[in-house]
Amino acid sequence: MNPSDAFVDDADDCDEDFHCNRKDVEIGVAVPLYGSSLNDPGGDGPDHTPTKLRRRQMLVSGSALVAAVIASLSFVIWILNKTSLAISLTETPSSQPSLALSTTPSVNPSASPSSNPTVSEVPYTSPSMMPSSSSMPSVHPSVAPSLSQSPSLQPPTSPTTKLEGYVPNVSTLRNQIICGYQGWFAYPGDGAPINKWKHWFSHPTDASAAYLEVDMYPFMEEYDESDLKESNLHHRDGSKVKFFSSARPNVVKKHFEWMRDYGISGVFHMRFMQDIGKPRNYEWKTRVMRNVRAAAESTGRVFAVSYNIAGGKIDDSVLDELKRDWKNLVDNEKVTQSGRYIHHNGLPVLRIYGIGFKASNVTDTDKIAELIQWFRFDADPRFRVFLVGGVPSGWRTLSLDSRENVKWRSIYQSFDAIHPWHVGRWASINGFETYFKNTISADAVLCAELGILYMPTMFPGFSWHNLNRKNRIESSEAIPITPINSIPRQGGRFMWQQAYRYAETENITTVWMAQVDEGTAIFKVAKTEHELPAQGAWLTLDADGEGELPRDWYLRLCGWAQRMMLRQISLTDTIPIQPSDYCLECGDGAVANQQR
Repeated sequence: MNPSDAFVDDADDCDEDFHCNRKDVEIGVAVPLYGSSLNDPGGDGPDHTPTKLRRRQMLVSGSALVAAVIASLSFVIWILNKTSLAISLTETPSSQPSLALSTTPSVNPSASPSSNPTVSEVPYTSPSMMPSSSSMPSVHPSVAPSLSQSPSLQPPTSPTTKLEGYVPNVSTLRNQIICGYQGWFAYPGDGAPINKWKHWFSHPTDASAAYLEVDMYPFMEEYDESDLKESNLHHRDGSKVKFFSSARPNVVKKHFEWMRDYGISGVFHMRFMQDIGKPRNYEWKTRVMRNVRAAAESTGRVFAVSYNIAGGKIDDSVLDELKRDWKNLVDNEKVTQSGRYIHHNGLPVLRIYGIGFKASNVTDTDKIAELIQWFRFDADPRFRVFLVGGVPSGWRTLSLDSRENVKWRSIYQSFDAIHPWHVGRWASINGFETYFKNTISADAVLCAELGILYMPTMFPGFSWHNLNRKNRIESSEAIPITPINSIPRQGGRFMWQQAYRYAETENITTVWMAQVDEGTAIFKVAKTEHELPAQGAWLTLDADGEGELPRDWYLRLCGWAQRMMLRQISLTDTIPIQPSDYCLECGDGAVANQQR
């Protein structure tokens, strides 16, 4: 029997996201990530963008020559500023270039990342196709690292791990590290109404290696035993491998305690709209959201709702459903009344991911424009938000993963903030430098001109071998399966270089807190093969030959990136801590995680 036949009331895992349908994408092949053609065969409806949304179009309606001159002058001014910029520990954030919301164009083309759902992308190019370090241009002349060698793991000092006393500001997105948090893991008997394995295994009841969907194994020893369930996998000592469920409040609380201990601000919690109207799905997803709220409130972290409308079965009808759901969350769940719900410019922050992607079936530009208008201007004041658009990486040029119809430009430019999905857009440090210079900088300049907050994506690496294997085995196409560790983490240097570039601006979001499906998780995972299940293919933290890294290494790096944003340490391309550094003040979780 098809597993989905027994659970017809629940959304299929593949239907929640784009990744199950992207069988034409391979590591190292430069192809459109959301379709085999750059043309949009579906077409888009007529554009009658509301007047209030047209104001931004007027700002960029000049000739191409004028736009080019302005961009060139902005970049020259920025370089001149950077060459004279002296960074010190005593500097305040106000002394730094900023992409704060303003009608005055910023001269700093750097940016600040955000998070995104599981629609991660296989990279356009493999590391071997990236430009050599000798040919790489410098983006920040006065502070850029030497690209002839990767940033070092050697720190200038041996600091502590914990960001002491850090309480994130709930009234702004600026200077925050905010993670993406799906909360989509489940197992039979966890108390959730779906009552099946979810996102650990593709089969609802058979938790064996044949159905494994994740590439990284979480460190399970800090969770309550009552919140774990045995699978059909075994450790090398013969004991059964266990997994957690997001439906269990203490599991979510543990993740937020780690964010508190390591100085991370909080999360965008993903609310997947696929089949949310079905009672069991609604109750499960809302239960997890309540867990997120309670955990944020108890740990002093921040949270915001992030809708995902990218599911394979979702169409334009979701736009009305989204309004209804938000009204329910505001009036009945009272999410925006939480003291830890993040605000910006005096409004609660809301993100909608899945706007303008080629693979999306949500294509009615009229209805999308009306939805944006409603959230920003026309809704009852209690429903109005600071609206973040989760958009394709090709949003500015209407290319690659973005729909190409010119009507989408006004849609993208009508958000309060733009968050492009960047996972897989570079596969090495040099590749990131090139992408930062050619794409992110240009994105940021345009957003500054339009008064839009720009939030690019940071990710530590990428690996979706098991998820990709499952998807391709189920297809009839003989396409090679992507290997484990598709984009190596390089001991943390790959992510730190992104943090270094982004830290000059006022917002950063890292992908993901617990995304073990695609190897982008920053929370505690197995560090060596000795901690792994004996069955299945897995990625460990020592896979790149960088030596034994502690399980909490990427939590630490994010905490230190937060310090860099707050100017508690200087901007540096060098990781400021060593893997062996830890302190007794770092919290029980951090201490328990050391050198087991």
